[in-house]
Parts: sequence; C-alpha cells; structure tokens
Amino acid sequence: MIRYLSTAAIGACLYWHVCAVPAAEAGDSVDAETALLRHPELRGVPGLDTLSGREVDDLLAGETVIHSGDEGEEISVLAVHGWRVVDAPRLLVWLTLLGTAGGEPDSVTQATLERRDDGSYVKYQHLDLPWPIANRHWVILVDKDVRIAEASGGKVWRHQWSLVNDGPQWIRDAIGDGSISSLRESDMRRTVYLPANRGAWTLVELSAHRTLVAAWYDFDLGGLFPGPLVRAFISRRLRAGLGSIDELVETVDRAYTGTRVIQDGYGSPVDPRDVRRVAAEWRESQRTAVAPVPATN
Repeated sequence: MIRYLSTAAIGACLYWHVCAVPAAEAGDSVDAETALLRHPELRGVPGLDTLSGREVDDLLAGETVIHSGDEGEEISVLAVHGWRVVDAPRLLVWLTLLGTAGGEPDSVTQATLERRDDGSYVKYQHLDLPWPIANRHWVILVDKDVRIAEASGGKVWRHQWSLVNDGPQWIRDAIGDGSISSLRESDMRRTVYLPANRGAWTLVELSAHRTLVAAWYDFDLGGLFPGPLVRAFISRRLRAGLGSIDELVETVDRAYTGTRVIQDGYGSPVDPRDVRRVAAEWRESQRTAVAPVPATN
C-alpha cells in the first residue's frame, strides 16, 4: 500500500521517464448534484462535489476514480486525489490502509522521534534513490482528525500527515541524541529535504459493510523532477493501492494482533477482539447473501 509515498520506485520511474500522464476522460452529461441525488448514501460526504455525474456512478459500480492537479487554493498542482467504494466494513479497510498487511520497502529507513498522549507521532523517513539522484528525507506529524470523527457522529474517520515545522532541526537533534543511528550530520548536505509531503486517508462508513475510501497526496520530491511526471506516477501508485484493498482486506483480521497498536478515527487503540467480531459478522453476511433460496412448489 502507499503510505506517505515512500518508495524507491519513485526515483527509478521518474529518472527514466517511463510514466505517462493519464489521458483526460470525455465530458459528462449528468452533473454531480443530479448523480448524488440518485445515490443518497453518498450525500453529504466531503469532497464529492469535485466529481462528475459519471464518476459518482463509477464509484458505486466499484471503479476507482483519480483526479490530479490543482483542486483548491491550499493544494499544489502536484496534488492527487483518489476515491473508491469497497464492499467491506470500515474498520477492516482502515486497518488494511494503515499498514497491517504490509510494510515499508527496504529502500526506506525510518524512526519514530516522538509519541504524543493524543496518539499522534512524529516520524523521520529516509528514501534511498539510485545514483546520481540525491536521497530524500523528511519528518512528518501523523495523526487522526478527531474533530471530523466527532462532527460526523463517527461516520467519517481520517488519518492524516504533514511535514513538521523546522524538520531539518528535528533531524539534527535526532542525530545528536542517537534516535537516527543510520544518519550522520555530514549526510544532511547530501540529502534533499522534501518541499512538500502531506495527505490523508478519509474513510466514510456508508453502511455496516460498505466503505468509501478517499485519499489525497500533495508530494514534491524537489530538485529537477518534472511536476507532471511526479503527479502521473503518484496517480498510478494510488490507483494500484486502492485497487488492492479488496484482496488485502480479506486477511487483515488475522494480521492485526494488537502488538503494533493502530488507533481508530477517534485516536483510540483498536481492540483485536472488535476486529475479529466485525470480520466474523461480515463473512456471515457474505455467506447469507450468496446462500441459495429454497425452491417452492
């Protein structure tokens, strides 16, 4: 899964210019407002006003929808947005996206620099890129948007991250106290600090076993990487990540044991017993849905 866009494939892909900008789709005859009226379960969901009528219909049909480019004055032209509706409980989708089913690639080294009482944490990450591209690193604050969970009555959960203020100083302090054992002060001059790295996963509970996943990334590698190629690559990775949820969610209840605690949308630890219960109820509903109907005379 994509988490914080930390993968060495970014460097290789952009360096050899193998990414292509996705082609624009044809116009739609039905506007988003009309389409949302046909799908009351989506009315009031944040961000859907940017979708066309055809895209709303595609979402409900299980398709992935991707937008890239400037869609708000606070979002840069490198931003990418993605949506997908998954036929699975929100809790299981949440755990899948937050990393229970996978880890960071070997090219990424990381260290948690600070854990806070509210469940948020500050994390350092370092991305090794192939020569002659300079390595990248960054420090992010990762937290849950408790306000949106409370305001929505628990319907909406959001996991979000952004660069901390004065990240390079965070790194120097961590080198000094040994929190980042793999990095030296001299490495700072040969490593590029990211100009931008922020985003969020937003999950909306449409029903007990149906979840809308909305993602956005605003990610800038800095240096001479062409913006359109960065955006195109992120779009492709995001589409692939959203498309893999259906398979990964099937086993996430067995992967989550609580040893590595993940917080829910309120910032509270997820109990493995709740995960097993939700998964059992979901599987039972699937069996019931496909059970043959007895013949009648």
